[in-house]
Order: sequence, then C-alpha cells, then structure tokens
Amino acid sequence: KFYNVKSKDLVSTSEKFNVTCGIFGMEKIMDAISNGEKPEIAISKFVHGIAFNAWSFAKRPKKIYLSGGFCENKCLVDSLKNYCEVVLLGRFVLCEGLF
Repeated sequence: KFYNVKSKDLVSTSEKFNVTCGIFGMEKIMDAISNGEKPEIAISKFVHGIAFNAWSFAKRPKKIYLSGGFCENKCLVDSLKNYCEVVLLGRFVLCEGLF
C-alpha cells in the first residue's frame, strides 16, 4: 500500500533480493526505489527472495503444494516455479479440507 502497488501488478523477475529478515528486505526495497528502480520491480525482487527462502527452507523439493492466500499471488507462484513444480491447492483448502 505504501508504494500504491497492487499484488496483481507484480511480475516475477529473474533477480531477487537476499531476504534474511523482513525488515532488512523492506530496507532493500526502499534503497532500490531511492536509486531509481520502479517500486513494482523492487517489490517483485523481494517476493522472489521470499519464494527462494521458502523453497530452500523446504529442503529444495522438486514439487511444492501451495495453499492459502499465497495461491493468489502470481508473482510468488511464478517465482517459486523458477525452482520447482508448484501445485496450487487453492485459497480455502485449509478451511474446507482435502477431499
């Protein structure tokens, strides 16, 4: 909201920020924007960094099953696809359960 960027406007980038901490990651966004980068690109690099961390934390699997609101974040899903197959279970699978 701060940069007036909607998640649907974010596109996956080949570059990523090394996100070791959310606060430091937000600092990288601000630094990139202050150096002339478009907010959409800087935020996309942050999202890609988070996707990379999630994949690495999951021990670099060949396939990830994703559920919840993240299924609707195309930038995150496309960033994960750089590393593995992504199976979208849907936003409400935790509420509805697996059938």
